[in-house]
Amino acid sequence: LSMRDLEVARLTAGGTATEDQDEELHRAYVYWLATPRVALGVDVLYEEFEREDAPLNQPASLRTWRIPFSLSYHHPNGLFAKLLPTYIDQEIEQPVIGRDEDRFWVVDARIGYRLPGRRGVVSLEVRNAFDTEFMFYDADFQSGLARPPSVQPERAVFATVAVSID
Repeated sequence: LSMRDLEVARLTAGGTATEDQDEELHRAYVYWLATPRVALGVDVLYEEFEREDAPLNQPASLRTWRIPFSLSYHHPNGLFAKLLPTYIDQEIEQPVIGRDEDRFWVVDARIGYRLPGRRGVVSLEVRNAFDTEFMFYDADFQSGLARPPSVQPERAVFATVAVSID
């Protein structure tokens, strides 16, 4: 559990100003090794963000529930697979638009092979496998930094090869 009550500096047309900002992040999780090859898991994450004087194009408040479920399989020969369906429920309040919300599921999947002797991993990953459309704000929108989205906005396929050389 974490909570922060902040005074954040912000640039304005007349210089700088401070605004009150409250943040909360709560997380609980359970992981279970059902068999030597199969693992199950569920996380429950709650994020809340509020500020008094939000810019017109940014949220004044966000309340987000994320509940990812995971099913992983690992074979002794190095083959592995993971299925990660995630339920998301988000309420957004913006100065101009008002209150809006969205509830949706996003499914990610990964299959791969661990090279013998832990020499590396080859994998194929699909994020947002069903190309689900949704409205979602990451909580780090106010940082101004370019970051990959935590929830992929459209289907994306990634191939990865990671090799360890001694």
